Amino acid sequence: MIYTRRATFTPDTFDAAAMTIDATISTFAPVTRRDARGPYTERLDRAGLDLSGLVGSPVLDGHRQGSARDVIGAVVAHRMEGGSLVATIRLSSAADAAPIITRIQEGTVRGVSIGYRVTRWADSVDPITKARVRTAAAWAISEVSAVPIPADAGATFRSQTMPENLIENPAAPTPAENRAAIRTIARSAGMTTQQADDMVDRDLTTMEARAEAFEAMQTRARQNATHPHRGHP
Repeated sequence: MIYTRRATFTPDTFDAAAMTIDATISTFAPVTRRDARGPYTERLDRAGLDLSGLVGSPVLDGHRQGSARDVIGAVVAHRMEGGSLVATIRLSSAADAAPIITRIQEGTVRGVSIGYRVTRWADSVDPITKARVRTAAAWAISEVSAVPIPADAGATFRSQTMPENLIENPAAPTPAENRAAIRTIARSAGMTTQQADDMVDRDLTTMEARAEAFEAMQTRARQNATHPHRGHP
C-alpha cells in the first residue's frame, strides 16, 4: 500500500537555467489516519527511512502515474536539515510539462506530497492520551508530487530568504485549541488543575506538554514505589 503526505512549495529557490528547485519534502510530523479499527496517529521514524532509492525518484503531477506525461521531474539530491528532509528536484523542460512547471514557478501551485511504502510497522499506545500509535519503522519514499492542497505544512518548496528554523506552519493550532489540548493531556496524565494552568501560562506546545505530563506520571510512579500506601490492619 502506498501512503501519501502533503506539504507546500516556496518557489524562490527555482533556478531557471538548471531547472531545479529545493523542497522540504518531509518534516516527519505525526498525522492522524483511520483504518478498520478507527483513528490512530501515524509517525515516521527518521532512522527507519531508506534513502538509497530517493535520487532518481519521479516527481509527478498530482500522484498520477498513468502516463509518462505525468512525470514532471526527478529528485537529483537530498539532505537532512534541522530534522527535515530536503530534496533538490530537476523539473522537466518538456512542452507538455510547461503548464504545471509555470504554476510551480509562479507560486500558484504550492503543494508538495510524498508517496511512500511501509515495510515494517511498530504499534504502540501514547502513554498520555492512550491513543493508538502506528510508527513506520521501515519505509521508503517512492515518489514526490506537485499537488494543490498541502497537509504537512512544514514541507515546502524552499525560499532562499526563509530562516531554516522558521518554516511557517499554517496548520498550527490556534491558542485556544492549544490550551484545550494541554488541559486534556494534563487530565489524562492525572495532573492537577494548577499544573495544567502552569503549562498553559508557560505557553508550552502540545509536544512539550506531553513530555512534561509523561515525566509527572513517571515521578508519581517512582514515589508510589518508594512509599507504597499501607492500609490499616
